[in-house]
Amino acid sequence: MPVDIKDIAPGKGEVIIDDSVVEVRGLSLHRVAEIVGKHPAILAYLQTGSVDDPLALLTSLPDAALEIMAGGIGRRDIPTIDILRDWELAQQTDLLTGVLARTFRGSAGPFVRTLLAAAARGAKGGQSSPSESVPTSPPSSPEPSNG
Repeated sequence: MPVDIKDIAPGKGEVIIDDSVVEVRGLSLHRVAEIVGKHPAILAYLQTGSVDDPLALLTSLPDAALEIMAGGIGRRDIPTIDILRDWELAQQTDLLTGVLARTFRGSAGPFVRTLLAAAARGAKGGQSSPSESVPTSPPSSPEPSNG
């Protein structure tokens, strides 16, 4: 029997950081767009696959990663971001990987292609070609293991 969307809670997953279990959620489309919009070097890299200003990309990535991690644990406040900033790289990588796995369910490729196709349509005044069609359903892939 179909359910009402009001009855569906945001998905959750667990990530092991050292010996502790941390609950994570995937980010919403609006949150991903907000983060990418705040970091134009990342957007430029996603669009072209190359970097005109490597320093700009290098300085954007850590801040974007902190925003992703904080959003994934539902605590986007400055004290939480400061705590995450001081974690070791391995801990940050484990949390970031867990949040991205929940956000994209296996691969960011389809999302990035859809985002870039939408941007291209906007730049062309709303025209689209068949190769730029937006997928009607998300890709199916097994839930990644966080163990």
